[in-house]
Amino acid sequence: MELPGDFVGESRLGLTRTSKSRYLSLIKADCLKFLLDVRNQIDRHVLLISVPECVRYLITKNDLIPHVQTMYESFFRILTSDKSYENEYVMRTVMRLSSSLNDTVLPYLNHLMEKLVMILRRSVSKNPGLLDQFAQILFPVFTPIFTDDIAEFVPYVLQIIGFILESRSSGSISIADAYRALFQLILTLSFLDRSGNIPALSRLLQTYIEKAGETIVLEKLTTILGVFQRLVSQSKVHDHEGFAILNLLIINLPATYLNNYLKDIFIVIFTRLTKAKIQKLIRCIIVFFSYFIIKYGAKEFITQVDSIQTNMFQMVIESLFVQELSKVDDNDKKICAVAEIHL
Repeated sequence: MELPGDFVGESRLGLTRTSKSRYLSLIKADCLKFLLDVRNQIDRHVLLISVPECVRYLITKNDLIPHVQTMYESFFRILTSDKSYENEYVMRTVMRLSSSLNDTVLPYLNHLMEKLVMILRRSVSKNPGLLDQFAQILFPVFTPIFTDDIAEFVPYVLQIIGFILESRSSGSISIADAYRALFQLILTLSFLDRSGNIPALSRLLQTYIEKAGETIVLEKLTTILGVFQRLVSQSKVHDHEGFAILNLLIINLPATYLNNYLKDIFIVIFTRLTKAKIQKLIRCIIVFFSYFIIKYGAKEFITQVDSIQTNMFQMVIESLFVQELSKVDDNDKKICAVAEIHL
């Protein structure tokens, strides 16, 4: 049975045509629902007339934007609760919201990533076996972010990979091709050109050194030392990140692996020291010297320093260790004290 066109057009469709957005809202909603319920009984030409009127009431991303931050925070608060961290309906809503917003979601990316890390932490703490599953799901998504150099996502992705890697036991990633492939990507792209990437990239490189120093890292040792050189030589803000990478190379790699690079490392350090003798840099140098002395011995340290300039070792002791040792951070004083005993 078909409904008369004039009945629908005058008594139902007419109410949807008002230009006042708040006028008779409930009645409009009922009219739209009525059209949906009886769409098979309405004349075709009447149904086509109703389409433009219905489209007017479709919600747009502009309607969502004022509420996006609150919505994301509320959804993820549910997911991080003890009882609802696997709520599939909330996750579907988050995905639908993100899909609707498209590029507009970028200002809220930090909330998404922070909550994603929180979910990872909670899940892994209860079931460490989920790490491999997360890696299998996330790494294929992360790869195009690196290859396409999507700048807004890179720092967050580096942090997430770092967390997954830190949660694994040492040595267990030597057979994981996915970690090796990502490691090559983060070293071949110019992430260091953007300052915001450097802390997360440095932390991730340090984690690789700790977890896979003699496997994945050794394959790219020259490139990693290039990262150290660039950070120390060109960045007063992030030079400490370069020293953090170098210190972990000294700690985790067998001494012989760095033998061919030692002179160049000392040249980079002393060249930078002559350009800017600032307190932060001096502290970093003293800590590195301490790790070096403990690993390679005082004799090798003296040899490397004096190879740059005759009797330079004496100047290093007098101007750095004697004058500046007391200014080292408390966390590093123990390692410096051990090195001083070796001297």
